[in-house]
Amino acid sequence: MNRALIVQVFKNRSYEIQPAIQKLIDKLLSLESEPLFLWDLTQFGNTKLPKTTAIVNFGPAKYCPSKTLGLCPFGRSGKCYAERPENFRPQVLPYRLKQAKFWLSTSGEDFARQFIEMYGRKRNKPTLLRLNESGDMFSQFCVDKVYTLARIIFEATGVKTYLYTHRTDLTYYGNTPFLSLIKSESIHVNGIGTEYRTVDRVTFEAKKADKKAFPNYKSNANNFFCPGSCKACKLCAFPPVPGAVIYNKIH
Repeated sequence: MNRALIVQVFKNRSYEIQPAIQKLIDKLLSLESEPLFLWDLTQFGNTKLPKTTAIVNFGPAKYCPSKTLGLCPFGRSGKCYAERPENFRPQVLPYRLKQAKFWLSTSGEDFARQFIEMYGRKRNKPTLLRLNESGDMFSQFCVDKVYTLARIIFEATGVKTYLYTHRTDLTYYGNTPFLSLIKSESIHVNGIGTEYRTVDRVTFEAKKADKKAFPNYKSNANNFFCPGSCKACKLCAFPPVPGAVIYNKIH
C-alpha cells in the first residue's frame, strides 16, 4: 500500500486497499492534467436527470473498482451502461479521467468547500448531488469521504447527496437526512438497506402487476418501480420506506 498517498489525501487515518485497487489509484493519479476544480467537473442534469441535480463521478466506468474486483455483474459481462458513452463519445473518457484524479486528490472537506462555493455562484441552485454515474468506491476511504462531504454540503446548502454502489465488501453507516446509499445487488450489505434491482422486462412488468393486484401483501410493501427518468422521480434520493427495493428494467 502506498501509505504516503493515503496519509496525504485522507489525513492521518490509514486504510487497507486491495493491490488491484491501489494499482488502479496509482494509474489514475499519474495522469497529467492542468489544475482541477469541481466547477469544471460537475454536470447539471442530462437526458434522465433534471438540471437541478449536480453530477460528479469518481472516475470512468473503464477503470471502475467494482469491475476490477469482479463485484459488478454488468462490468463482468461487458454490458455496463455507464461504459457505453466512453466507447462512442471521444470527449467522455478524458473528462471522467479528470474527475477520477480530482476525486482521489481532494479531501471530503475540500470537495464540500468547492461545492458550496459553486452553489453560491449558481443562479439555478441544485437540489441534489448525484455521485457516481460511472465508477464506484475505490475503498473504505471513499465511504468515509462521502459521508463527510455530504454532511457538510447538506448543512450549508440543504442539498442531499445520493449514489449507487456495487462495493458489497465495504462497510457503510446507514442512510441519513444528508445521504442516500443504494446497493445494486440483492445481498446483505452492512449499512445499506435500499436496493436498486435490475431485472428483465417480463419480470419487471410481472412484479408491477403483482403489487397493483396485491398492494398490501407483505413482499409487495417494499417494492417500487423505476419510471426510467429521474426528472419526475425521487425514489432513490428519498427512499419511501426502510429496505425499499426499486425495480428497474434492464437497458
